[in-house]
Amino acid sequence: AGETNYGGRVTDGHDRRTTATMLYDFYNPEVIKDGYSFSESGNYIVPPGDPTLEETREHLKGFPLLESPEVFGLHENANITCARSETYALFDSMLLLMPKGGSGGGGG
Repeated sequence: AGETNYGGRVTDGHDRRTTATMLYDFYNPEVIKDGYSFSESGNYIVPPGDPTLEETREHLKGFPLLESPEVFGLHENANITCARSETYALFDSMLLLMPKGGSGGGGG
């Protein structure tokens, strides 16, 4: 999966290697073993045994609503970087919406 062109953003060999490395936590033989954890905290673990579809759904409902960067192998500071990027993009959009000229109104 990491070798595919993911959303048009995997553009070179380094991107593919990075994506494949990150996806290895999700695509490897250990995933099917009981107790496999996708994160160091243990918040994201494989459902035990041989669960039914409904049991798997219930297990997934127990995951945090907002995923933390750790599930992707990233440091918690990734949230800060993401928030800053979103803020800058919002401000850039706001600046584009501001009027450019100084045509004064009024007159008499």
